[in-house]
Order: sequence, then C-alpha cells, then structure tokens
Amino acid sequence: MNRIRKYLFKQAVDLCEIPIITIVDLGCIKKENPAPNSYGWSTKAWVELTTAIVYTVDIDPQSIKTSKRVLSRHLSQEDFKRVVYRLQDATDFLEHFTTQIDILYFDGPGEKGSRNSLRVSNKLLKAGSVILFDDCDLPESEDGRRSVIPDAIDMGFKVTMDNKRQVLMKRV
Repeated sequence: MNRIRKYLFKQAVDLCEIPIITIVDLGCIKKENPAPNSYGWSTKAWVELTTAIVYTVDIDPQSIKTSKRVLSRHLSQEDFKRVVYRLQDATDFLEHFTTQIDILYFDGPGEKGSRNSLRVSNKLLKAGSVILFDDCDLPESEDGRRSVIPDAIDMGFKVTMDNKRQVLMKRV
C-alpha cells in the first residue's frame, strides 16, 4: 500500500472520536502479488493502525482465500487473529451483523450494493463513527459509489475529506 493510501486510513482512524473496536472492510485482496498501491491491502492497514477486530467481507471465495494466504505472511500471528473473514454478500452480512461499527470501509460493492449496504448499516453506525468510500472516481457505469454520498449525508454523516478517489465521512 502506498504512503498516500496509508495516510488516508490513518486520517480515518484519527477522525473516529470513539474507541475503535470494530471495523468492517467490504472487499479484500484480489491478487497474490498486487502492486504496492493496488487494491485489497486495506485489511492490513486497519490491523496495523488499530487494535480493532477487522471483519473482511467478500462474495468471492478466491479473494478470501488469497487474502488469508497473503495476510498470514504479512501480519504477526497475533494480529492475524484479529481478522475475521466472511464469505458473504456485503449487504447480507451487514443486515445480519449485530455489533456496532466504528469504521465502515467501502471497497467492494458498486453503486447498488453500496447503497443497500449503507442503508442496512445505518443502525450499526453511531455518532462519531466513520465511513470511508474508495474508488469514487470510477465512471458511473462501472461503480457509481460517489452517487451514494448524498445518502450518507441524509443519514447524518458529514464529508471531512474528498480527494475525488476517496471520500471520508463522519457521523455527527
């Protein structure tokens, strides 16, 4: 993961005014040997920056398998134990999840999935919690995640950083 992205995750951690106990990371490592700034290394960053339990959710069994293999080599055994993998659709996972979420990271589902996941996660996000949307610069036809930002604002989140690719929000 490059310095800029790691700094962004650090900003999210610093912005969260509540103790960070639970992080949900929607999407995980897709390639065995990704480029240093490629997608999928967010779980590692969350573990290195916090002491939270990190739930990594992906619908692709190969992505889960690859993530487990790669991160087991890049994290200490103790840190690796804080990663909980769920082979599941993001919205379905969030709909049945009962733990309060301190940081919710959208790196997997496209517009429809992001909108549905955001809607069902509303009950799990308390004041002071943080949402980070990634890949907001993709064309609407591919992802459209940026179109979900107004929904988060309607739910009581405020944009604290928008660099075109990522949008960081905090519930006030």
